[in-house]
Amino acid sequence: MLKRFEAIVVVVFQLFIISIIVTCCSENECTPDCSSKECGDDGCGGLCVPGCDSDETCNEDTGQCDPNEIYCSDIGEIIQLGTYDLPDYAYDIEVVGEQAYIADAEGGLQIVNISDPTNPTFTSELFGGFGALGIDVQGSYAYIAYADDGLYVVDIGDPSAPERIGYGPSAGWRFHDVSIVDDTAYVAWDYHDGGGGMVIYDVSDPSRPVRKGYCETGQLAVGITIDDRFAYIANLTLGVYTIELLKPEIPLGSYDTPGQAYAIAIEGNYGYIADGQSGLQIIDISNRRYPSFVAELDLQDNVVNVMIVEQYAYMTGTEKFHIVDVHDPSNPIFVKSYDQFTGSIGGLDVRGNLAYLGGDSLHVVKVCDLP
Repeated sequence: MLKRFEAIVVVVFQLFIISIIVTCCSENECTPDCSSKECGDDGCGGLCVPGCDSDETCNEDTGQCDPNEIYCSDIGEIIQLGTYDLPDYAYDIEVVGEQAYIADAEGGLQIVNISDPTNPTFTSELFGGFGALGIDVQGSYAYIAYADDGLYVVDIGDPSAPERIGYGPSAGWRFHDVSIVDDTAYVAWDYHDGGGGMVIYDVSDPSRPVRKGYCETGQLAVGITIDDRFAYIANLTLGVYTIELLKPEIPLGSYDTPGQAYAIAIEGNYGYIADGQSGLQIIDISNRRYPSFVAELDLQDNVVNVMIVEQYAYMTGTEKFHIVDVHDPSNPIFVKSYDQFTGSIGGLDVRGNLAYLGGDSLHVVKVCDLP
């Protein structure tokens, strides 16, 4: 009888303990909260899903996955951040603010948002003409050299809704590149059957470009740069021509390069030429009538574009992106090349430590601290 009583007491005690546990659990029950969160603490000791990828880090304050900070591990290192596929081929690029304006051949004007360099995104596009090859942006207007159509003036005040407002006919010439200075457009052109040069438009009224003169340099004029009172024309097999803008009818001087001159950049008294298979050619232009050789650097590539930024030459070739130290123009020093691209590259713009490279895609690369 006593044992039976003891067993009943044990059972009652166990039921009492269970009731306490159930009461405590119900009072402290936790409901996970992952509203608007893709990662981080769910408030109950668990994690919100789906979580972050290996190249992302969870921002605990926002519950969102942010891209990992991209760090440089070596001086002069080049790191590809993001890409954006283009309809055709980016011959020329100009970056203004958060937008990249691209002359994309048969893809016309492509405008790409690059506010997040790791993830360039579509902004808008404008088709027209036959082959957008060159572009220059001034204020709220983009000036586009169309190969077989002429000079387009596009209002980009609202990048999401570009509108063509002006047109300068080509008169049968094929336009390759354009540079805007004040109210004047300077365009490099060629004939389909040979010959070429520079044509000048008054764009003081962007809606009505007016041709005001031209100059013949012979062969294919494919690149143009304006510096001070002079124009410099890259003329493929004929090298580079200099033209005085106050007397543009006849070239002032010329320099024949060993390769094919695709583009020229001016810095001080020196011209830096993207000379095809002959790499980087550097000339002294202090005498515009008779430019002279200074130095050259073979880059083992077909170099087609060049920019000078803080005494470094940035160049694109059909195979690689190159950086050369030109602090001493008489002794250019190779720094780095980068070739992790699909397809060739040509278009080029540099802003700070970011380079924007164009080909079948827009590539954004980070250039780490240079020596």
